[in-house]
Amino acid sequence: MDSTWAVRPRSALSLKYLQLERGHSGRTIREGGHVAVTQTRNPVELDQLLNTFDARTRRGGYKFLRGSGESLYGRGADLNQALGELPLFLRHLEPVMRTLGEPSTGLRRFFRELGDGARILAPIGRQWAQSFTDGATTFAAISRDEQALEDTVAKTPPTLAVGTTSLRYQRPFLHDLAAYSSDLEKASHQVRLALPPINHALGVGTPVQTASIPLSDRTDDALHALGELTADPFTLYALNGLGETVRTLNTQLRYYGPYMTVCNTWNFFWTFAGEHLSELDPTGTQQRTVSVDVDQQDNSYAAGGAVASANGENMRNPNGVKNYFHGQPYAAAVDAQGNADCEVGQRGWPRSLTDPYATPAQIQRYGRVISPAVPRTPGDQGPNYRQIVDGKGVGLGPASVPAGETFTNEPETGARIP
Repeated sequence: MDSTWAVRPRSALSLKYLQLERGHSGRTIREGGHVAVTQTRNPVELDQLLNTFDARTRRGGYKFLRGSGESLYGRGADLNQALGELPLFLRHLEPVMRTLGEPSTGLRRFFRELGDGARILAPIGRQWAQSFTDGATTFAAISRDEQALEDTVAKTPPTLAVGTTSLRYQRPFLHDLAAYSSDLEKASHQVRLALPPINHALGVGTPVQTASIPLSDRTDDALHALGELTADPFTLYALNGLGETVRTLNTQLRYYGPYMTVCNTWNFFWTFAGEHLSELDPTGTQQRTVSVDVDQQDNSYAAGGAVASANGENMRNPNGVKNYFHGQPYAAAVDAQGNADCEVGQRGWPRSLTDPYATPAQIQRYGRVISPAVPRTPGDQGPNYRQIVDGKGVGLGPASVPAGETFTNEPETGARIP
């Protein structure tokens, strides 16, 4: 079973015969059996050999022969010298080749990997060739200092010895690096998809980062100033005073807030302030005022010792203009529960409130003294205006303080709507 067969050519006219080389095994092939492919040898035929010389191979062979001829042209003396030294070279080459021929050297795998390397480098062949040109320049510079080169070569063996020992400890690292490279290769495909938006972001962000440098400088100055401020012991006193100021303002705002949010007093004030400056005169307008020389009546603007609201009573000039004034100073905006109690601007005046500040002589003369100086009218007066939508009144103003707004109906007390 260890015999081999080969198809051999008998002549150049494609005549062939089967050559048998008998083996030494005692086992035989049974009748009708088959010979394994591993036990055959099929040499390359002449036509197969000639077919390898296609147009591309012929052009390469021509260039090789031409280049070889040019390389040998005019170098007869060098060839003679080379042939004279060739025996010595071959004597030293024999043990080297014997060592390289050992399977343990992996020479076959080396050339296979070398072929793969050449295939990978083929797309960048021009850049690779340029690297040799640059390398020649580098080595030319190194060769100028022979002593430094000699010292470097002398240190190479111990360096390689250390490197060989170090590589044993680097194997785990290289193993992990190989795994990392495999994962990185998968991630690189995703990086290619992410690069366009990243490039755009870098293009937009680079000018912004450049412009942020002055801002960072100013921020640094501000932080230094803030540090100095916080280190100043008087800062704490200032902050405490500011807190007390805010607390005082909050108390006032809680009292004044309902006049704005419920009774709309701010807008009313400026509406009538415009009317206040609308009195016509020969040159334009003038401020509406009350002259001290008004027609005399009880409790008039000009009368001293008024004890009641001006209501046009007992006018002593039949053709005079009666005075009316029904306002209450410090009128309320809301009650203690936050319900609307807008007394400012309401029509009429209280008829049944006794002036707590009336003197005994005034009470003896006039009886119970009625005065608008009383700041609170019993009961809630309700909202102060109607809400206007598209020119029509659609409802009264807010019936109470808006939810969440803190308020107080007296300067010293406070409450809050849930």
